[in-house]
Amino acid sequence: MKSLVSLTRGLVGKQYSLGTDDCFSLIIKYLRNCGIDIPGEYMGLTMETYADLFRTDPARAKEVMVALMDELMIAARPEEAFAGDILLLALNEAPPFLAIHSGNGRVLAATEGRGVCQLSINRYEIVRVWRCRQQSRLQ
Repeated sequence: MKSLVSLTRGLVGKQYSLGTDDCFSLIIKYLRNCGIDIPGEYMGLTMETYADLFRTDPARAKEVMVALMDELMIAARPEEAFAGDILLLALNEAPPFLAIHSGNGRVLAATEGRGVCQLSINRYEIVRVWRCRQQSRLQ
């Protein structure tokens, strides 16, 4: 199995760009690096049309994002999250976003202000957790 560092190499430090380097596309790139087969189209959306949907209806875009994670990944309980898991995080009233658990209380996320970077997980609520089937303890 590849290390988390090798799976996320080349992602950190990118400038935020909706549709290419945002929270959803970060997760898609990471999952592809993990060997997950990502459909080119899901629920009638490509990555490009997903960005358009996010601009016009962010709540619906988040629903599509969560549905794809539910289809591709294995759900885990928030208290069982570990490095390599995909997390849906929330902070106060802000819309939830996806991030990669990178261990040691940190996540890799894409933010408009900082681009793709490490953030402390402590200030966020973990809403959902998904695990790649390849790293699942269930197999």
